Amino acid sequence: MPCGPLNCQRVLAARVVAFALMPLSTIIQPLWRDPALWIALASLLFTVASFWWMSARRGRIARVRAPNAFALLSTSAQLLLHLPLVLYNTGAAAIVVENLRIRIPGLRTPAPWAISRRTFYSRDASDHAFPFGVPIGGRATAQLFVEFMLSRPGLTLESGRSYPLDVDALVRGKWTTIVRFQLHVPEASDLGRFLPYSNDHEVMAALLDPKP
Repeated sequence: MPCGPLNCQRVLAARVVAFALMPLSTIIQPLWRDPALWIALASLLFTVASFWWMSARRGRIARVRAPNAFALLSTSAQLLLHLPLVLYNTGAAAIVVENLRIRIPGLRTPAPWAISRRTFYSRDASDHAFPFGVPIGGRATAQLFVEFMLSRPGLTLESGRSYPLDVDALVRGKWTTIVRFQLHVPEASDLGRFLPYSNDHEVMAALLDPKP
C-alpha cells in the first residue's frame, strides 16, 4: 500500500532504529555462515586501505642526503649561509613546505629563510625570490637553493671547525627538523667574504693544497 512522504520517512526511520538495536550476534551470524560475504567484506576493506595508502596517506618531509656544498659569510654583524637542499615527500598526498630555518648552537635565534636562487651560488642580482610555499607532490622530490640570513647572530663561525646544524621545515603549522648534519668550515677560509665551499674534508683539502 503506498504511503505519503511523511509516513515513508517514519517507516524508514523505524527500520534504521530497529537495525541499530539488533543484537550483534544477529548481524554476525549470517556473515559467519556465508563465506562469500566474508570475501566481499575483505575485498572492500582491501580496496579502501589500498586507496588510502596509494592516494590519501599523509607523509612527512625527509631529506635525500645532507648538502655536500655550501656558501658562507660569517662575521659578528651577519651570518649568510647558502645551502642546496633536496626534500622528499614520503606520503601519497601532497605537502606544502611553508617555511625553512637553520639552527646552530650559539646563534641568538634560528636564522630564517631569506631568499632562494635558481642555481647554487648564483651571483645574478635578478636571480632571487623571497620565501614562498613549496608544494611537493606525493612521493616526489623538490630541489631548493636557499640562503639563510641573520643579523647580529651572536656567533661567528671559525675556520677549521665543525658545527652541528639543523634545517627545520614548517609543515602544517609545525616546525620539524628535516636535515641534521655537521657543517665543516675549512681551514684558511675567508669568512668575511661570501664564498662557496665543499662540505667534504678531503675535497677541500685537495682544493686548498693542490699537489703537482
